[in-house]
Amino acid sequence: MSAGVTVWDQPHDPESVAHNISQAYGFRSLTLSIAGAIAGVLGLQNLWGFGFFLVSVAFVNVMLIAVNTSYKPEQYFVIVPPPVLTTALERLVPSKAEQLRKPQSLIRRAVFLGQWVLFQGAQENILSFMLWWTLWFGLVHVYD
Repeated sequence: MSAGVTVWDQPHDPESVAHNISQAYGFRSLTLSIAGAIAGVLGLQNLWGFGFFLVSVAFVNVMLIAVNTSYKPEQYFVIVPPPVLTTALERLVPSKAEQLRKPQSLIRRAVFLGQWVLFQGAQENILSFMLWWTLWFGLVHVYD
């Protein structure tokens, strides 16, 4: 979102956002499975392997932002969740509605983007990462 655009003015087409999320999910799934294989081949154990997973998630999400969105992820994904207000609620609490219509601060947008980079896709892909991690660890380091 640019500085003057509020969370109400996000020009997202739901079908396009769903397609982008689907493509990002497939990319994350593939790359984090490969990262699991790399962790297994490197022989990472315990917290070192999970640390490698967290670094891999952050790296993959940064690559999505850098390469696929040209450093403008808010044009392709809904990063800042829009507020939920009805017209009845707006009439009851006009000050809150007015506050939510203001443009998001730079710090708030940065926090949401940071959360997106660190956590997006981690929960969905940790089991496939662990599967490939343990498979390749067992195949490569079976006689160590």
